[in-house]
Amino acid sequence: MGSPIGVNANPSAIVLSGGGATGAYEVGVLKALLGGASPATNFSPLRPDIISGTSIGAFNAAALVSRSRESCLAAVTHLEQVWKDIIPRDDSTSHNHIYRFRGNPFEYLNLDLLFTHPLVPFRNLAEDSASYMQTILASAAAMFQARGRIESRLLGLVNFSAVITNEPAYRLIKRVIDPRMLRDSTIQLRIAATNWDSGSVKIFENYDMTDDYADRFILASTAIPGIFPPVIIEGDSYVDGGLIMNTPLLPALRAGAATLHVVYLDPAVKAIPIDALQSTLDTMSRMFAIQFAAKMNQDIKRAAQVNRTLSAMERAAPSLSPDVLRDFRKAAGISDLRKVAIHRYHPRDDVGSGILGWLDFDRDRVAKLIERGFEDTVTHDCYRSGCVTCEGQVLVREVPELELFI
Repeated sequence: MGSPIGVNANPSAIVLSGGGATGAYEVGVLKALLGGASPATNFSPLRPDIISGTSIGAFNAAALVSRSRESCLAAVTHLEQVWKDIIPRDDSTSHNHIYRFRGNPFEYLNLDLLFTHPLVPFRNLAEDSASYMQTILASAAAMFQARGRIESRLLGLVNFSAVITNEPAYRLIKRVIDPRMLRDSTIQLRIAATNWDSGSVKIFENYDMTDDYADRFILASTAIPGIFPPVIIEGDSYVDGGLIMNTPLLPALRAGAATLHVVYLDPAVKAIPIDALQSTLDTMSRMFAIQFAAKMNQDIKRAAQVNRTLSAMERAAPSLSPDVLRDFRKAAGISDLRKVAIHRYHPRDDVGSGILGWLDFDRDRVAKLIERGFEDTVTHDCYRSGCVTCEGQVLVREVPELELFI
């Protein structure tokens, strides 16, 4: 079935969520939308006015906007090439271009790397040794200064971010994204990160993307707490934007979007079998999925309610004075809002395989996720996806999981 939502309203926005390696699915969705292969755009190439992103969605958003002077299809084709040919393998090393494990002996003994980049293994060994020594000394000092039982103090020393470094992601961002193009683009860019010190969300825009800070803003949005270290920016610590705003609808709405194409990477929670939860990581993954789904559906519900309220006001406008309408909009909290249409794209089953799946950047898996996102988008059905019309109707005929929220 085709899409009953009109897509000619402007401006339009693309909203990209976090999800680690499953961000490859977003590339497939973008490929279909920007290539004019989806009924969601009446098979016309989408030219977005706004792109907002969180975590890996922030990287995808910035990579697209960075090449926005080209055609949108050329930009997403380049992004697909980055995902398939650059992200899965960092030159001749044994790790991907997002992260690596410190102290990995197989990397130091990699003959291909020794022949192509003979100094890299020795540089990494020196840096990893220094990092581990610094961590050990800091941890020992913290343990002796802390109070409480020895068991509690020992548990407090567990720190995965000491074992994993996202330095490859930093190099990837500098290689793929041009800050000047971000600043000069006519597409409005919005990137969400979490201020680890204050617990508040921070939205970075085009003008923030200076040569000195753009790569750090994007890296901060992808820094999963507990796995990657916070990124220090002007004295403040920043981590993954998904901690507060995994699917950044609000920044796109505030930028003036009238039609939103929202891509998120979590399936319906009931599609994740409980009997597969055999570890703490799997349990945490389900916890995050429930949290993200609840927030997403609450945002959809609010958008639908605003649409219905504005439609009712339009019908009542001939019999009400402008002052009454203004006061009503203010009392309803919608004085600066407008009716919006929302298309939703996400995998209907679990493609993430839990938190460990977020870190699996295998090339074959990336290619399959891109293909999956493309196929889901070329067969997009608003009723099956629970999209929102400008009149406030939520098309949920085949989406019973939304009934909990709408």
